[in-house]
Parts: sequence; C-alpha cells; structure tokens
Amino acid sequence: KVKAYEIGFKSDFFDRKARLNVSAFINDYSSIQQQNQAGGVFTTLNYSAKHKGIEAELNVRPVHGLTLWANGVYNDGVYGDAVGIENAAYAGNDMINVFKYQATIGADLDLPLGNGNFIMGANYNMRADYFSTIDNNAMGHVPSTQLLAAYIGYEINDWSLRLSGKNLTNEIYYTTGFGFDHVNPRMMADPRTWRLSLSKKF
Repeated sequence: KVKAYEIGFKSDFFDRKARLNVSAFINDYSSIQQQNQAGGVFTTLNYSAKHKGIEAELNVRPVHGLTLWANGVYNDGVYGDAVGIENAAYAGNDMINVFKYQATIGADLDLPLGNGNFIMGANYNMRADYFSTIDNNAMGHVPSTQLLAAYIGYEINDWSLRLSGKNLTNEIYYTTGFGFDHVNPRMMADPRTWRLSLSKKF
C-alpha cells in the first residue's frame, strides 16, 4: 500500500521554444514486502518506507531542427520498521534500487534532406550508486555509472533507417548483486551495443 503525494508545475517560455517541468513527490509505503537471504534461508518481511524526491526536465530549441534537453531526479528512500517487529534489522537502510540522483543531458537534430529528414542525436547519463539488496551489504552495492549513447538515421515518408549505439565507452558495470551461501553473483549489464533498424509506420 502506498500514499502518494505530488506537486509541481509545467511551463513554456521563449515563445514556446523552451519548456521546464518540475515536480516534487513523497511516496509513503506500508507493508511493502522485502526479501533477504542469510545462511541459505530466505526471509520476507513487510516494511514501511518513505521515498521522496524532486524531478525536473528542460527542453530548449535554440534553432530550427535542434533540440537540447536535460532531465534529472534526486531521490531519498529509507525503510522504517517491519510490521509487528520492533527494532527490525533493516530499519533505516536505503531502499533497494533507489539512487540518490540521476541526470541525463542530450541533443537531437532533425533536418530536411532530399525527400526526407536526416536525424541524429546523443545523450550522456550519470547515475549515483545504490543498493540492490535490503541489507545494504557490499555485494549488493552497485557503483555509480556514466553512460554515453548516440544515433544517426534517415526518415522518408513512413520509413525510418537508424543506427544506434549504447554504452559507447564500453563501461563494464553491473545492475544487481547478492550473496547466497558461498555463491555471490553479480548481474552484468550490456557492453557496447550497436543496433541497425529499418521500420515502417502503418
């Protein structure tokens, strides 16, 4: 169960060539199920938790065909007591998969070329570290990341040809990790990845 509160605003200015949206939120959880493993035994408890933060996004079109954009979020998520248990072991720990901040900056270009449009863009993402397990142990700690992505393509009528790349700097990182007796796995993220796509709108 969650009680969610949010307040914010959306705005256009500079003759609608710029847009700024900002919101603040609080999610007040009760009886959120969280599982932990210790000594080969899995335990599931219902915790209370409070997740709060601020989100913002900015889009600017300085010239025709070019869009500059940025978005970001600041998070704070902490567990409270487990239901029916005083001094629960993980009360006060960071919520799983809740990073303190994430920010992305990018640019997109869309220009007429021949009978269609030439498109290209790139973005850079920065994300803080976080814990993937409720015990907040080192094995479940996921370090901060900095990732670069880009694309280039051509669109004509309903057809689109695009070459895109993710994790262009080939960062080696993982998205989760946990301890299980003598096995302590970490799940790796994708390395540098290229994708060539041809699509048609119907």
